[in-house]
Amino acid sequence: MTILCFALGFGGDQQALFPEVNFLPKAPVIDGILDSELESLPVRRFSTVQKSRSANPGLNLHFRLAYGTEFLYIYIEAEQPEINARDRGYQNGDGFHVVLALPRPGDDPTDEFYVLGFTPTKSTDRLWQRQFIWYRNIDLSMQPLKQTQFKENIGQEVVSLEALIPWREIYPFHPWLSEAIGFNLCYVQAVGDGENNYHFVLADKFIQSEQQPRQYARLKLQEPVSDGSVQMYAVLADNHLFPGDPEKALVAVLAPRSQKIVQKIAISPRGGPYPFSYQAMKSPTDDELGLRAPGLSPGQINLQSGELPGRNQKKVHRYSFSNPVKKGLTVLSIDLNMPGIATGMYDVWFSAWDRPQTELSILPEFIPSDLAKALEKAKKNLKKGSHSTLQFELEDLRAELAGLKPYDPGEKLLPRMEPLARTISAAEKGRDMLALDKSPGMRRRAYRSALDGTLQPYTLLLPQNISKTQPYPLLVWLHGSGQDDRSLPARLEYLASGFIVLSPKARGTSNLYCRDNAQDDIREAIADVLENYPVDRSCILLGGFSMGGYGVYRTVYENPSPYKALIIWAGHPNLKGSDIDFLEEKNLAGFRNKEMFIYHGGQDRNCPTEKTLELVEKLKRAGANVEFHYEPELGHQAPGHDTAFALVYWLNKIRQK
Repeated sequence: MTILCFALGFGGDQQALFPEVNFLPKAPVIDGILDSELESLPVRRFSTVQKSRSANPGLNLHFRLAYGTEFLYIYIEAEQPEINARDRGYQNGDGFHVVLALPRPGDDPTDEFYVLGFTPTKSTDRLWQRQFIWYRNIDLSMQPLKQTQFKENIGQEVVSLEALIPWREIYPFHPWLSEAIGFNLCYVQAVGDGENNYHFVLADKFIQSEQQPRQYARLKLQEPVSDGSVQMYAVLADNHLFPGDPEKALVAVLAPRSQKIVQKIAISPRGGPYPFSYQAMKSPTDDELGLRAPGLSPGQINLQSGELPGRNQKKVHRYSFSNPVKKGLTVLSIDLNMPGIATGMYDVWFSAWDRPQTELSILPEFIPSDLAKALEKAKKNLKKGSHSTLQFELEDLRAELAGLKPYDPGEKLLPRMEPLARTISAAEKGRDMLALDKSPGMRRRAYRSALDGTLQPYTLLLPQNISKTQPYPLLVWLHGSGQDDRSLPARLEYLASGFIVLSPKARGTSNLYCRDNAQDDIREAIADVLENYPVDRSCILLGGFSMGGYGVYRTVYENPSPYKALIIWAGHPNLKGSDIDFLEEKNLAGFRNKEMFIYHGGQDRNCPTEKTLELVEKLKRAGANVEFHYEPELGHQAPGHDTAFALVYWLNKIRQK
C-alpha cells in the first residue's frame, strides 16, 4: 500500500509542536467531553498526515495535553460525524496510539518506550483493544491498561476522545523523576471501507513496528504549583536486587510551603493485604503527612507492625522517614535498609496510595560461570536434549539478566533461576530431571543446531497422562509477527487435546519464515521432538496464526511431505517482504491432496479477507481438500466458538484417517 505524506506547516521545530504542557493539581472528569476549566489548555496540531490513497479526504483535528502528579491527560477532538472503530482501530481507524519514551542524547531514536493503543469500540469481542500497552521497549506487550480511564463522545459533527493515564501504569516515567519524557501521538482515521489517514505529531515509519526504536519529541513541562495540599510520587532506584544490594526510593514532593514531611513506605509479599492498619491513631499535625488507607480521610495515620500470615513468614518491611521540603517541588533520595529480605516478589507501597505503586524482586544468588562448570561435569548423566536445554536456559538467563533495565522487576526470571540450579544439582548426582519430566503443560526446550552449532529453543505442550509407549499426533504451530515460540494460543491446549504441540522459534520474531534459516529451525525442532517424545510420525500437522499462517504456506511449499494436514488462522498469502506469492497458482503444487482447515474474520484489516477468499478457490483448483470457515464479524484474531468447535471435530477426523 502506498503511503503519501502531507506536511501541515510545523516542519521540524519541536518547540512549535510542543508548547509547555500544563500542570493540573487534580484529575479532570473523564467522560469524553472537555471540562470547561480545561478550555484554556493549548490547542496542538498534528504536523503530518500520511494517506493510504491521495484522494482520501482530510480531517480537521487537534489535541490537548496536561499532566498531574499521578497522571498524563490527553484530549483529542476531530471534526467527523461518527466513530468507525474497525478491527484494531488503534492501528486501522478510528483510534490512536501514543508513544512515551526515554530520550537519547541528541534525541536519537530510543529503544526504551511505551506505545499505548486506544480504540473507542463497544464491541464485546474487541474490548481488549480499548486501552492497552501495545509495545514496551521494542517488544510486543499486549497487556491491558487496568487503571487508565478512556472515554469517547460523539457530538454534532465532532468526535472527542479523552484519556487519563496513571504514571504508575507506565512506570518508571514521571515528569519530576525522569530526566526527560519523549512523546509522540498518531490519530488513525478510518476512510471509507478500507483506507486510512495517519495523523502524526512527529512522523515515524516505525511507530507500529516490532523490534524497532521510536522517534519522539521532548515534552516541556509547566512548573507545578500546589493547590494547598501536599502531593507525592515515588519510584525505586532499582526494581530488582540480589540479597544485600543497596536500594533507594526517589520521592517527589509538591508542597504549599516549607515544612517537614513524613514518608511511609512498605515492602510486602506480592498479593498480600494492605500492609498498614486501618485504625486511625490520631490526626497529624500540620507538618506531618500520613499514609492514607481506603475509607480514611486525608491526614489519618496508620501504624502496624508484624508479619503477614500464610505467606511463608515473609516479613512486611516498613519504613518511616521525616524530611524537610521547600515550598514547591522537592525531590528526595531515601536509602532503604533491607537486611535479610527473602527471595521473592514484593509489592511496594508509598505514602498517599491505597494500592501498590510498583514491584520489587529479590533474586537468588546466581553465578552463571559456576553453574556452567557444574553442568559440564554432569553432562555424562544427561540425555543430549536435556543437556542442550539446560545449556540454553543458562545462557538465556545470563543474557536476560544482563539486559534487565533498573526499572525491570525481573518477575519472569525469578521462577526460573532456582529451578535451574536444582536441576543442575540433580544432574551432578546422576538424575536427569528433564528426561523424567512427562508432566502435562508447557515447557521450553532447546537443541544444538547441526547447521551452525548454535543453541535454538522451542516450546512444547504435552497432553495429559502422556505415555512412553503410546504414540501421539504432533501439531507444529507457527507464531505470528512480533512473537516467538512462547506465544502459543492458550486455547490450543483444549482444541488440540491429545496432541503434542510444538512451537518453533524459527530463529526470529518477524522473519516471515523465509529468512534467517527459519525453515531449518522448523525441521530441526521437529527432529528433536521425534528423538525425545513418542510421536506418531504418520500424523504430523502444521498450523499458524497471522504471519504463522503465511509460514504454513511457505513451509509446505519448501517441504510438503511430513504434514498430514494444515491449519491456518487469519493467514496472509503474500506478505510484504516475502519472495513467494501464494496467490500465484504455480506455487500451489505442494498442496495437492492436503487436508486444510482455513479460518478468516470478515473485519480483518491486517491480513485482508479478500486475499484468503481468493486463495481458498485457487487451493481447491490445485487439488487441496479445504474446509473454510468465515466469521464476518471477527477481525484479526483467533476464531470464535463455532469455528473452534468445528476445528475440534475436524482434528478428530484427521486423526482417524
